[in-house]
Amino acid sequence: MTRTASFVLLVTCAFALDACVVEPDRGPPAGTLVVDWTLNDSKDPGQCAASGAQDLDVIVRNGGVLIGDFVTSCEDFSESIRLGSGTYDVDAVLLDSAGNDRTTAVPIGPVQIFGGDQLVVPVNFPSDSFL
Repeated sequence: MTRTASFVLLVTCAFALDACVVEPDRGPPAGTLVVDWTLNDSKDPGQCAASGAQDLDVIVRNGGVLIGDFVTSCEDFSESIRLGSGTYDVDAVLLDSAGNDRTTAVPIGPVQIFGGDQLVVPVNFPSDSFL
């Protein structure tokens, strides 16, 4: 094989290999679930302290499988969670400073998330939900 033929073969192989690049699976497109909560229909941070609630815990499941346990300060009154497209069962509960349930769990789902969307779900913790 001549030197020119070897070079042509090498270039041809390089182009052939370049055409075989495989993109990784990025999964379903993500959307955002926004849990927007109140205590006794109020977003007063003093309500968190008065009720002994330090954090909000949002538990997300898909088909019974735990997807995530998202904890944020009670005083934030909103939590944004990125999720792939799909249907999720979601519960929210207020926690005390030791991480114990301060309220009964409030079922939020099932919720349907579509790629690129934002679903805002309001949740209220009335005084009778506290343990």
